Amino acid sequence: STRLYYDSSEKLATTSSGVNVTGALTVNGSALAGVPVKIAEGAVSSATSEINMGTSLFSSTYHFYTLKFWFNGTNIEPALQVYSGSAWQTSNYWGQQNYGFGGNVTGSTMENMSAFSMSSDSDGSNRNVVQGEIQMFNMHGTTYRKLMTGQVYYAIGTLLNYDKPVALISGGWQGGNGAITGLRWKDLQSNNFTDGKWILYGYN
Repeated sequence: STRLYYDSSEKLATTSSGVNVTGALTVNGSALAGVPVKIAEGAVSSATSEINMGTSLFSSTYHFYTLKFWFNGTNIEPALQVYSGSAWQTSNYWGQQNYGFGGNVTGSTMENMSAFSMSSDSDGSNRNVVQGEIQMFNMHGTTYRKLMTGQVYYAIGTLLNYDKPVALISGGWQGGNGAITGLRWKDLQSNNFTDGKWILYGYN
């Protein structure tokens, strides 16, 4: 293989399947528009009810973000808390959820919660498998509230023919217009994530 370094830090390497680039890929000094860049990722290595993804994830470099995730556990309810104003925010999360369940489509609201839930209590959706994708926008801005939207899939057990709702969710933290710089996962049922992974991308 061939490897290229900058200041003793590897930036490009050829592999058996292609080329691996570490860091942002730019053309004439500008990032490639619309090409996602991995910002951070992590995995559940031991049972835990809280996962700190970092307090400096977001900056003015990117305006759009995608968070992909999957978690396993027993009766888990994954939820996001934001880091803003040099502190984790633990109240004033609002949102709504529209979901398909048993062939029916219904909805629920999430009002003044301690975190932005991926599967709200009102639909009885404490699950063993939760996975999905969340979109976020302009997290570094200071003019408007920050909206999170996405699609989440959750289930009891591992069988594909039983209890598999798909939810569309939107909402976020309503505590102020300040920049959001970090995220963490919390289990609102105070149970543990036993397995899982998350990855955050940024793009313009």
